[in-house]
Amino acid sequence: MRQHCDEYAMLEEFSIFVKDEKASRMLQIAIKGSGAFRRFKETVSELDLEQEWYSFRDEQYKKRRLSGAK
Repeated sequence: MRQHCDEYAMLEEFSIFVKDEKASRMLQIAIKGSGAFRRFKETVSELDLEQEWYSFRDEQYKKRRLSGAK
């Protein structure tokens, strides 16, 4: 369950990280409620943000691994 919460937090962070206001709002709406992960993935694809999302996600995983190693 902890990993699920961390992954959801990454969705929230990324939706705020996106510089385009309209895209940011669309992502924030997509992650509300049941089915958030599926809608997020669909919206990222629709907005052509896959590369940015995967880079962001990989960097977040790396940061979390390093902070957990201490």
